[in-house]
Amino acid sequence: MTETQSVFDSPETAARWRANAERRARFLAPATERMLDAAGVAAGARVLDLGTGTGDTALLAAQRVGPAGRVLATDVSEAMLKAAAEAVAESGFDNVEVQRQDASALAGLEPGAFDAVIARFSLQFVPDLDAALSEIRRMLTAEGRFGALVWAAAERNPFISLSTGVARRTGRLRVPEAQVGRPFRLADGAALVRAARAAGLEAELDEIPLEVRARDQAGALEGIHNSPTMSVILDTLEAAEREAYEADLVAELERYRDEGGGYRFPGVALLLRGRNLP
Repeated sequence: MTETQSVFDSPETAARWRANAERRARFLAPATERMLDAAGVAAGARVLDLGTGTGDTALLAAQRVGPAGRVLATDVSEAMLKAAAEAVAESGFDNVEVQRQDASALAGLEPGAFDAVIARFSLQFVPDLDAALSEIRRMLTAEGRFGALVWAAAERNPFISLSTGVARRTGRLRVPEAQVGRPFRLADGAALVRAARAAGLEAELDEIPLEVRARDQAGALEGIHNSPTMSVILDTLEAAEREAYEADLVAELERYRDEGGGYRFPGVALLLRGRNLP
């Protein structure tokens, strides 16, 4: 298990992730819909969801494909998969299967078994990107389509990078830069497209502007605290340091206060989209 997997395999992280589903759905709705459209997730489609987390995207796909379609929701984290299975059971959808899989080495699946492959903000956590892209190609039907979302650079996504930025600026970042920087590992869109094309996929890239809104300071802080990165940072700090760090975090939030008294954070997602090549 890699360091990233161990973070996401925590039951506490999975619980926070699921609790934050509604806020995440609002924030990511424009990008998610674009991803599903790009992958051709429609009635009757067979869909592979890589890095489903707590099942958010799998359930959206299941609603689109209907009873004639199927969704295979996969993740490498047992804790996330358990939460996803619970979400699927509660949803009432019977066209979703949850399965543990490594995106870079999919096992027991027939090549060409899927019309669509989706991956929402998961590819950046896969250690072997080239292998994962090759697996996407292998799983798709001839001319099957895919859509994958990743984050643009950290400075373009302050809501996600704010906790790391404050820790770094105040000398409280005791987590390796490689670890806290993983969410933005694929921010070089041109390199990502080249990698996809090298794997045999026809690929293009779109930028999608996003915005996080919070009605008050408590709501903004709750969203930031639900990040696994925030948890890792806090785990390295003593009580007094935590208190000081939280105060600095609150001060930084004021940069994003809007005229109505709430908070607005700009964001940018990158959509890698395309199809298999026959």
